[in-house]
Amino acid sequence: MGWDEITDSLGSNSPAAKMLQQTKKRLKLPMIEEMNRAMQRMTLKEQRKMVDVGKALFPNRFNEKE
Repeated sequence: MGWDEITDSLGSNSPAAKMLQQTKKRLKLPMIEEMNRAMQRMTLKEQRKMVDVGKALFPNRFNEKE
């Protein structure tokens, strides 16, 4: 499910949909969408491996304390 489908399901004028649209604008959208498309084609096990690789390469970016 993509950004637009989520916004539509929330109702485009809802506070949650507006917050989602603001978040979408702040993200590096082309890369996020590319990763989302790739992960949709992966099994759950493959998705976990992808996250593990990200954590190994960029441990500071996955720090939940920040």
